[in-house]
Amino acid sequence: MDVDPDPHVRLFCLPQNETETILASRLSAHGVTVDYGQRLDSIEETEDAVRSTINGSIHMASYVLGADGVRSAVRAHLGQELRGFDLQSKWSIADVDAPEWSEPGVFRVFLRDDGEAIFVIPIGPTRFRAVASVPDALAAMPVPIPVTRVHREGDFIIGIRQVGSYGRRRVWLAGDAAHTHSPVGGRGMNLGIEDAAEWAERLIGDRLERGIDEGYSVSRHVRGQEIIAFTERARRLVARRAGLGRSLALNALGTLGNMAPLNRAIARRMLLT
Repeated sequence: MDVDPDPHVRLFCLPQNETETILASRLSAHGVTVDYGQRLDSIEETEDAVRSTINGSIHMASYVLGADGVRSAVRAHLGQELRGFDLQSKWSIADVDAPEWSEPGVFRVFLRDDGEAIFVIPIGPTRFRAVASVPDALAAMPVPIPVTRVHREGDFIIGIRQVGSYGRRRVWLAGDAAHTHSPVGGRGMNLGIEDAAEWAERLIGDRLERGIDEGYSVSRHVRGQEIIAFTERARRLVARRAGLGRSLALNALGTLGNMAPLNRAIARRMLLT
């Protein structure tokens, strides 16, 4: 998808630890330290502040943004539910080093006749992420991948879900605390960062006097719905069982991908959705 003259229309893949290091470094440059292993015990809202108890210590703040994942304690405080459904099949992931892998710079997708899919994504010069719609991504590979080190691996259930509201008054939600979707399309982290960026803009921009309002929830809910719909369309395409419908769809994508103007248009659509 590296076909657009605009350098911002790119898909960058990095190991999660490198992404976290970059973000922590930028925070440090602004005098902010990330504290790991913290537990939110409770939240109490007053008219002009939020009282949070974290690891038994009390912290006062004007606002709280809960970006605390699928099992969000902040979401529980708000009484919000992740509405939607879970996919029946169990997915899996493995981050590995494979210096001898034959296609180090290629994003590979293996589609099985039963509708299951395995993705091999380059996230470093010799590091790859295998994601499969079945348990044990490495075992599901249809061709051998010469792994020298496994950084992490595991199985997971995908939820296609979203909260009804992203918050109220002084307590709000962002990221997986507010929405979950298929990893097909690689939108999870980007969507969470978008949530946080808009929340920050509403907090410190020209609307500072009003603080955070319902506009944040409305805006992010619409955006979340767009990404959930996009990732579901992509997932259903690759999850089709072998047959005429899947063959026609994939052949059409291949044909269009070989036509430079249409290839750029497809890439922009996928990357800017």
